[in-house]
Amino acid sequence: MTKALFLDLDGTVISSNYQVSKKNIKAIKKIKKAG
Repeated sequence: MTKALFLDLDGTVISSNYQVSKKNIKAIKKIKKAG
């Protein structure tokens, strides 16, 4: 089983109001699909 831990230490993925932008969601899905 593959496991991963992602941290957003500098606030580039999650905004100050704890939202993930559509651009970042698209990029995450692309990375996930690529394996």
